[in-house]
Order: sequence, then structure tokens, then C-alpha cells
Amino acid sequence: MSVFKWTKENSWIDIFINLSLFLFLSSKTGVIKGSAMEYLSLAAFGLFLASKILKRGRMILTGQSVYYMIFSIYAVSSCLWAMNKSFSLEQIPSILALMIFLILLGNYADSYEQFLNVIHYTIINNIIVSFKILFLYYFYTGSPASRINEITGIYFNTVGQVLAFSILFSIYLYKLKNQKIYLLFCIPQFLAILFTESRKSIIIPVLGIIFIYLLEKRVMKRKTIYKFLVFVTVLLLLWIAVKSAGVEIFSESLKRRMEALIKSVTGQENDWSIYLRRFFINTGLNIFKEHPIYGIGVNNFAYYVKNFTDYTVARYSHNNYIEMLSCLGIIGFALYYWFYSSLMIKLIKNVIHNRTDSLFIIICSIMAVLMIMEWGVVSYTGCIYHIYIFFVYYTERHRLEIKQKEGGESYAEEISKI
Repeated sequence: MSVFKWTKENSWIDIFINLSLFLFLSSKTGVIKGSAMEYLSLAAFGLFLASKILKRGRMILTGQSVYYMIFSIYAVSSCLWAMNKSFSLEQIPSILALMIFLILLGNYADSYEQFLNVIHYTIINNIIVSFKILFLYYFYTGSPASRINEITGIYFNTVGQVLAFSILFSIYLYKLKNQKIYLLFCIPQFLAILFTESRKSIIIPVLGIIFIYLLEKRVMKRKTIYKFLVFVTVLLLLWIAVKSAGVEIFSESLKRRMEALIKSVTGQENDWSIYLRRFFINTGLNIFKEHPIYGIGVNNFAYYVKNFTDYTVARYSHNNYIEMLSCLGIIGFALYYWFYSSLMIKLIKNVIHNRTDSLFIIICSIMAVLMIMEWGVVSYTGCIYHIYIFFVYYTERHRLEIKQKEGGESYAEEISKI
């Protein structure tokens, strides 16, 4: 993979495009703090890439960018009927910026090597931020959330989720290239997730790995099972040794949060965080019942919660499905999730027909986890989140193109539908 080096095929303009994209992802993952680099690098990425598009003489519009463009037009239009226009206008720049970025990303990845650059840059930045967290965590005081924010400049839950999905991408690259270095990349990222104390982030890689093994037709080899048992035994012995020395591996706050989650799920007691999310869900469903077609305007869930409930604080719903239904109604929900659902259906069909294709199984598992986690995050303006969707979309298309070459015309029709 050529990253920033000069070759006959890789001109100075390509080097600056790659560098600006890398710096943009560095700012989005917390390697570089502050928004200045984010805006500057994105502007540079757009300008350098625009010159390449002009030289090429054509612009590429991927299925993802087209669908998000249609959704963006509707979301911006919702200002016309929004309950509070100022709340809607606050979110419009983020929606339009993401739309432009997805168009740029589709034009950047005009080859499989360029596509892999995006994934490599994402993982490399997450490795850097993982070590940044591990080395700097104890130089700060306060809660884990405040420490992570001081280190990365990003909300702790966001940092944890980005790291969590990066682990699944590392597993994909391990399967693709058969290089164990990608498995080693998982270790610092998972350790950094533990430092964030984000419960959902801990669940993401575990859930993804479970899906991968459930979808695979082949049963794990006996040798693999032995390796897994040895690994668990070593971890257990290490844990016992550390505990005997009087050292706490996990902080008390993480243990309390995990215990609260278990007790809430089992009905023993209500965790405040989960209780609040249930309140938001019920509020969002009530809004949807009153405004089922168009909703109350993009970003207006926060306005409604602040002004029409006892919560009195402007906060988003912490649930992308509820956010879409309450703010943009069934029309906005359908426009946004049509791409998700059609992509997921294609993936499931391919996995059903071939449960020995580990790469298809991994991207299907990643997509399933993404859709599950949207029950706990609002992602429709999340740049990194949509890079993950782009990853799934592009990988599926590329895999089908390979299968077309191997299997003839039977896959041509599937590719044309993407």
C-alpha cells in the first residue's frame, strides 16, 4: 500500500490528498485535539481531490452518497415545519458537511487500494489514540470520562465506540491479508476501551465476534478451541496473580457501571443511565404518535425534551431510530434506513448462499452490530460512523465483483443493484 510515498502512479497531488485525509481522521479519532485541524484538513482534502476529479473528467456518486444526499435534502427541508427552527438550523451544517464528505470519500476510493487506505488510516489513528490513552491516563485526575476528554478532546463514549469498531476492522484485515499483526492491533485498542469505561464499547467487539462464529458454517477447529481455552486460562491466572498483589485491574466506577447494567437487565434495579434512555425512547414514541408523517423537525427532539417534559434539559434521544422517527417522521426514517436495510438484505442473502466466505461474514457481522448499536447512539451526522457504513458498502461491492469474475454473469445483476 502506497501511503505518502512518491511513485510514477502516485503524484504529489495524491500524496497531499492522502495526508489531508489522514490528518482529518486523526482529528476525528482524538489523535489531534481541537477542531481547527479537522476543518483545515477536510478543506484541503476537498480542494486537492477536486483538482483530481477535474483532471479525471468525471465525478463518482456511490449508492451511499446518493441516498444520504436525498436524506439531507429532506432533513434540511424539515426546517420549514420544525417546532423550533433555530434547533434545526444548528444541525444543518453537520448534515451538509457529511453529505459533501461522503461524495469526496466515494471519489477518493476509486480503486480497491484507495479504499484500503481509508481503513488503514482509521486503524492506525486508533492505534495511536489507544497508546495515547494508555500512557497519559494517569497523568490526569478526575472521572474516566473527564480524563478521556482531556486526552482526546472527544466524549468518552464516542472514543470507545470508534476503538471498538476498529477492532472489527482489524479482524477483517487479518482475514484478508492473513497477517497476525492485525490481531495484535486489537490488544491496545481493547485495553484503551476499558480505560474509557464505556459499556456499549466493550460489548461491540464481543458481539461482532459472536456473530462471526454464529454465521460461519464451519465449526471451530479443535486446535482453535484449545488455543482459546489456553488464552482464557492464562488471563485467569494473571488476574489471580494481580489480585493477590493487591492491584485493582478495573476501576471501581467501571465495576459499578457493569454491575448496574447486569442488575438493570435482570430487573433487580434501575440504572440511572438506562432509566434515562427509556425515558427518551418513550418521549420519542409519543412525539411520533402525534407527528407520524413528517416529525417535528431535525434536531427538535432536544427542544421538545427541554420545553415539554420534566427533564428540562436539551438533549438528543441517544437512539438513532427514535431520533429519526420523532424528528423526521416515517418519511425521514424510511429515507435514512432504506440504504441500511437494502445493504443488510444483500449481505444476508450472500451469507446464506455461502457461509464459508469469512470476509462476507465479517462485514455482515459488522453491519449487524452497527444497526444494533444505533439503538444506543445518534449517528446520522457522525462522520466516522458513516465511514464504517462506507466500508461495508464498498467491501460488499468489491467482493461481488470478484465473484463475478470467478462465477460469470450470475453476479452482474447483483452488482448493478448496489
